[in-house]
Amino acid sequence: MALAAYGVRVYLAADSAGSPGAYTEIDGIDNASVSDTMDALEVSDFKDQVGARKRLLAMRDATISLSGNIELADTAQNNLRSYHTARTLCWVKVLFNGTNGVAVQCWIASTNHSASVSGKVVFSCEAVGNGSFNDAAT
Repeated sequence: MALAAYGVRVYLAADSAGSPGAYTEIDGIDNASVSDTMDALEVSDFKDQVGARKRLLAMRDATISLSGNIELADTAQNNLRSYHTARTLCWVKVLFNGTNGVAVQCWIASTNHSASVSGKVVFSCEAVGNGSFNDAAT
């Protein structure tokens, strides 16, 4: 069964010795994407070669992309920008059904702001994983 996206919730927490502090919901987000990848290392060799590559799944990685309306009065959204500028670890939690999802310890690797004369001011950011990648619930 399909899942309506309006129930998605996105939270931010400061990093506290490798664990998340108290999460605060980020206002203004209207698009969230979580990429969960693993390095696929080729381990083919001459002895075992059968004409097809062999691989070993290695390091797991996560990237979270967020975008939406700029909310200058929102503490969590301002903290995203501050964590980027200060190069501070944080935690981002995305709950795709409002209850269950993922929590990632991460760096805010980039922030972007844009505006058009006939539109609104929007922002986006990309968070890259830094070790912990967990299933999460509220």
